[in-house]
Amino acid sequence: MLLLVAILAASTPEAAELEGRLLAPCCYKQTLDIHASPLADQVRDRIRRRAEAGEAIEAIEADLVKEFGEKIRAIPRAGFLTPMGVSLTGAGIFALIALFVLARRRLVKPVEAAPPAAVVEDESYAALKRELADLD
Repeated sequence: MLLLVAILAASTPEAAELEGRLLAPCCYKQTLDIHASPLADQVRDRIRRRAEAGEAIEAIEADLVKEFGEKIRAIPRAGFLTPMGVSLTGAGIFALIALFVLARRRLVKPVEAAPPAAVVEDESYAALKRELADLD
């Protein structure tokens, strides 16, 4: 019921959508559209007044993010694509590849070539060798 009242009270659909994308800055646990606190009421009122005045929703959101920090967003924007996130992801992939290569080298032993089989010289082989020698 509270959710329905909050959505109906929003002046524009864009303002209601923004309230659903931002967390209440008093606790950062619920979005503005459903959270009940004096600070959440003030922020919702500011959003609605600015939206009614014709201000762009993106500008309102940017100002709120500037005031309360990135943590006001319910879904952070491209957090893993920050330079630090890209660096950590690359380092993690490199570490996994290095561990795989080291484990493989340690577990897979190279196969040594078997020594050549000793030639067993029986009487028939010795006779064949003599005959070949006599032909020369």
